[in-house]
Amino acid sequence: MTYSRRFILSTLVSVPLLVACRKGKAAEADNWTLFKNRFFKDGRISDSGNGNISHSEGQGYGMIQAEAAHDKATFDALWQWTKTHLMRPDMALFAWRFDPSQSNPVSDQNNATDGDILIAWALLRAEKRWPKNGYGQDSEAIRKSIGKKLVLSGGGETILLPGLQGFTGTDYVILNFSYYIWPALKAFNEADNGAWHNVIESGKKLLAKAKFGLPQLPTDWVAFKNNGNLEPAADKQPYFGFDAVRIPLYLIWGGEDALAAPFAIYWNSYLSHNQPVPAWVDVNSQAIAPYPLSKGGMAILDLAMNKPITAKITDQDDYYSSALLALSEIAAKERPHNR
Repeated sequence: MTYSRRFILSTLVSVPLLVACRKGKAAEADNWTLFKNRFFKDGRISDSGNGNISHSEGQGYGMIQAEAAHDKATFDALWQWTKTHLMRPDMALFAWRFDPSQSNPVSDQNNATDGDILIAWALLRAEKRWPKNGYGQDSEAIRKSIGKKLVLSGGGETILLPGLQGFTGTDYVILNFSYYIWPALKAFNEADNGAWHNVIESGKKLLAKAKFGLPQLPTDWVAFKNNGNLEPAADKQPYFGFDAVRIPLYLIWGGEDALAAPFAIYWNSYLSHNQPVPAWVDVNSQAIAPYPLSKGGMAILDLAMNKPITAKITDQDDYYSSALLALSEIAAKERPHNR
């Protein structure tokens, strides 16, 4: 918009006050409000970095945030949309993707286990905050499906599959440790009388062993061999990257600070030398991303370093970075030693 020079000069005195008011309003908005205003519409969370598709993961992220913010109206809108558009007809699990640009927006019925867990956990939390709305029964049905369809035994361990299809081979199973949402699994274990104990204990044991290369960090995708060995998944980049960055978030949120310590040590190796933290590292070659960790990733770093999380979501931040930032803020408030 263009204004005349005369108008600009005549209103110069009022401009600082107007700008200050706008800044004040922006500062007052919390990250849930900022996230909702940017990414929520008509019951779904849109992934701005991927053609505005929606994921079961994103719906879960939104539901967790809405519950933490006591925003029942948005929580219900998210849950109703998720049930209507993503729930599979044959079991209480969710198709992982909704693509509004396609004639069949849900063409792939495969699930993503982290999305299922997040949704079930959000419902379990909602039952405590707003009882007698059916959230508890809905959560229980999803938990039962996860336990029946996605938990299996192999190599002497009880493991959590990342999805129904595509993650098993003749002598291995693919794991994604960022799908182990520790505070959720612990809440499930309490609600289900210890039924998740073996998943939790095996998951912690395997994660403690998943230390690869010089960084001694897990990769986004890990192959668990029948002989009990772990190695970076052969068909994926051997990166500690965009998936695995969530591992310390969930560990700290779930009270597993000791398992989160290696991530803080790695990140501190950059901070102590006043170097930007890269978005990913190749655990085999030590090659690093040519760009830094996102704002959301840096919020997880702050959480791991026990620093206050003060960043705000802006119009420049994409869905994933914004979600990580907002969730890190909630985790900081809910981490066990802060309760």
